[in-house]
Amino acid sequence: MLPPTPIATRAEALSDMLHTHMGVGGKGFAGRLRRVGRRLPRWARRQGGVIARAVELEQSPKLARQIDHAAVDRAFHELEHWLSQQDPWSGRKGMALNIAAGVVFVLLVTAVAVIWVLRLRGFV
Repeated sequence: MLPPTPIATRAEALSDMLHTHMGVGGKGFAGRLRRVGRRLPRWARRQGGVIARAVELEQSPKLARQIDHAAVDRAFHELEHWLSQQDPWSGRKGMALNIAAGVVFVLLVTAVAVIWVLRLRGFV
């Protein structure tokens, strides 16, 4: 087995950031990038694809010459900067508030429907 390459080690560090800041699991950078899905902005998914492709190309010495290192470095910088600004609890808090709002809405609609049916039948 070959030792990890510089792009692969940087991708693993970015993968750890995806795990800690976004709470996604998966194997390796490409797996976590796939699992995070639409929680990343479109530009960030595109930059992640640049990095994932560079990791794949770096496995072969002949294909490694095709890597645009300036684009890969820019992608690493932008993703690291964006992920470092993300609060891991804000997403979870927002999801919990959305679930609570949904439950309250369903209870409100159910109460209105019950009162409306009771009114139609003459009980209220």
